[in-house]
Amino acid sequence: MLLSISAYGFSQKYSNTQGREVLFGEENEEGLFELYVDPTGFDCECEQITVYLHFIGNNKYTTDDGNVEITVSDKSLNIKVIDETECCFVKKGIYTIE
Repeated sequence: MLLSISAYGFSQKYSNTQGREVLFGEENEEGLFELYVDPTGFDCECEQITVYLHFIGNNKYTTDDGNVEITVSDKSLNIKVIDETECCFVKKGIYTIE
């Protein structure tokens, strides 16, 4: 699934120690940054997951509701998730460039 998404020109693929993968994309036409999540291995059946984030400064991005915050460094994403009760959602952790 992520290979087909990467064809759209998204900037970087990251993975965590559990093998979960995300793609962090460029700014879209609405001024939001898109985080695509591969739900493989989530222990539930999920469609493709997309999280939309606003840039808030200092290499940080957040969702409208503040539930997800991402800090971007040279080779990693630090993803913080406040409410993790949904199975089909981005998982918190450190994701690094492959």
